[in-house]
Amino acid sequence: MKIRRPNNLKINYKYTVSMPDINKSLHDFYDSIFNKHIDDLYNGKSELFISTIYSIGSDKYYQIDLDFDKLNSISEVRKLGKDLQSLGIDQYFFVQGTGNGYHVKSNFAVRGLDYTYWKNFNYFKNFKMLDKGASLRSNPSRAPWSYTFKNHMTNYTIGYSYLFKYNINEYNKKFAKIPIDILSLTKYKQMLYIYSLPIFFINDNDIIIKKLNKL
Repeated sequence: MKIRRPNNLKINYKYTVSMPDINKSLHDFYDSIFNKHIDDLYNGKSELFISTIYSIGSDKYYQIDLDFDKLNSISEVRKLGKDLQSLGIDQYFFVQGTGNGYHVKSNFAVRGLDYTYWKNFNYFKNFKMLDKGASLRSNPSRAPWSYTFKNHMTNYTIGYSYLFKYNINEYNKKFAKIPIDILSLTKYKQMLYIYSLPIFFINDNDIIIKKLNKL
């Protein structure tokens, strides 16, 4: 059973590395980023960090977030994509370019399979450039389409179907700007809406997880 961003979804997020986490409902989270802070986000004056652990009632849901922290790790990012594609589930993942590496994130979060499960997932151990300490953690990490002060980079997203076709170096150059210099405000809001949170929430017996366990 897949649940699409329910109203009782709770999100931990913040706007600076040093500030304490904010825990809000889906409605209040949207109000915060799309109304109160959208100008600062769009103009590169604020960053956005979101935890990949979510709550629905008393249940915890975990989004897969794999941190390949070097630009030359793109070969491993592509290898992961090919393996996901062979199982017919590459569309449930996207790549987030950070300026100094890549995150591979799921567009779903799964109930019950916490980060201990994924850290011990044998398939992921094959990737030498995967930063296992920075991957799969509870602390809020930089959100897709947030600007990064340190790297002077808008954290773009790209699906695997496009990653296989295009030169990733061109993307890295294109997005080395603040959001306002790349996208219209309407398009920026759309990208934030699509990628800032998982699209849906699933149980550990979902077909996606069954296929992942074949890796």
